[in-house]
Amino acid sequence: CCYISKNIKYIRREDLETPNIECLWIEIVLKISKKFLVATIYRPPESSHYLHPNFNTELNDMLRTASNEANEIIVMGDIN
Repeated sequence: CCYISKNIKYIRREDLETPNIECLWIEIVLKISKKFLVATIYRPPESSHYLHPNFNTELNDMLRTASNEANEIIVMGDIN
């Protein structure tokens, strides 16, 4: 779930998300500036059975793909 003001135009970027990582990508489109990407990412603890064995590789691939599209990216979350 993500709360965004009704005054902000946005696009959910499911094409940047991967099923093995809990994440949400949003592209923000503002009239007075360039569009930018915002990502929220959660990485379970090492001891969790929910941690995907290739988490770091998939995270790097996901960030690389996003960086090829946008100059500005904001990444937030709990990456333990």
